[in-house]
Amino acid sequence: MVLVAIGALWSWEAGGYGYLGEEGRLAAGTLPALAGAVLALCGVAVCLSALLRARTSGRGATREEPAGKEESGESPRPPMDARLRRVLLLCGLLVCLLTAPLLGFTVSFALLTFFVVKVLEGRGLLLAVGCAGAIFGFGYLIFETLLQVPLP
Repeated sequence: MVLVAIGALWSWEAGGYGYLGEEGRLAAGTLPALAGAVLALCGVAVCLSALLRARTSGRGATREEPAGKEESGESPRPPMDARLRRVLLLCGLLVCLLTAPLLGFTVSFALLTFFVVKVLEGRGLLLAVGCAGAIFGFGYLIFETLLQVPLP
């Protein structure tokens, strides 16, 4: 459901940039709106898949525990660090969406990429900067060069 909400919000906010520009060209909001719609559709697909899986198993949405967990009394919940990573990722996505109107879509998405690679994945600074730079470069290439629309 979170993917659906984020995708819908992303598509809604992208509408402020317009979908068609002068002379029938694509405007700055077209690609972000489509990306948000695809994200929302993927979220719907995940929800439907989980519902169908729960219905066919007849056990609800619970996961099967690996062998040996019942005897030890361990909880099937993920470790705290995995939960923290998920929360931080959602916070990063929210910050990315909220800063896009101020910094621009490509800059905010590049910063999100840096955050994911460096903080959440724990990779090196050079790799994080390289990935963020590549994302920014591709965004610039797509918007300015190929679509010939100003960066949002």
